[in-house]
Amino acid sequence: MTATARAALPPIDFEHYHRTELPELLAAGRGALAAKAARSLGPLALRLDARSAYTYRPAAAGIEITPGDAGADTVIELDPGDWQGLVHELEAPAGLLYAGRVRCRRGKAMDFMAWEPALRALYQGRPPY
Repeated sequence: MTATARAALPPIDFEHYHRTELPELLAAGRGALAAKAARSLGPLALRLDARSAYTYRPAAAGIEITPGDAGADTVIELDPGDWQGLVHELEAPAGLLYAGRVRCRRGKAMDFMAWEPALRALYQGRPPY
C-alpha cells in the first residue's frame, strides 16, 4: 500500500482494536459469521513485533482472540500499515505474501491465505464465500 493510501485511512491501534473493538464485533455476530469459514483451520497469530501479537482460534460459538502467539499453529508478522490495510480491506493475504511484505515466523504461510474469508467476516462483516 502506498504512503498516500495509508495516510487516507483512519489509524487503528493494534492493541486497542484487539482488546476493545474486535471483541465488540465478535459479540455483535461477526464471531459466528467468521467461525463458518474458520472451523477447519488451525489457530493463526498476527504479530506486529515481539510484544504485539494476537491469536485467532476457531471455537464452538465463534472465534476466540487471545493475546500472544504461543498457541498459534501459524504466526504471521507484518508491518502496522499492512495490517491496517488488511483491516480496511485494501490488502489481501495473498498480495501481502506474494509481495514479500509478511513473514511467516512459524507454521505455513498458506494458512494465512486460508484464513482470508474468516478475517473478512471479522473485520468487515462480510459473509464467507
